[in-house]
Amino acid sequence: MPPLTLQPLLENAIYHGIERLPEGGIIHVDGDCQEGRVEITLSNPVPDSSSGQHEGNRIAQENIRQRLQIAYGGHTALSTSLEDGVYTVILEFPEVAVA
Repeated sequence: MPPLTLQPLLENAIYHGIERLPEGGIIHVDGDCQEGRVEITLSNPVPDSSSGQHEGNRIAQENIRQRLQIAYGGHTALSTSLEDGVYTVILEFPEVAVA
């Protein structure tokens, strides 16, 4: 995985999510490798839209997309979803053997 792939996502989870919640929250990070594909999932609670969320510009996510594209070509994906107050980012890329 390219350097500075997870760090900006974790920072975003804090800044846009758990920092804004009075009760805080937990960032879940999960990884899986099957059939030559790596999937990393990050999820965190977020405040509802009425609580004055920080506006994001999606630069971190776009930079990560570009890093993955450079490292693995067109065999990558970065997807996001927001469901039931939980924001999720899924990274997918090929498993690469360490030399």
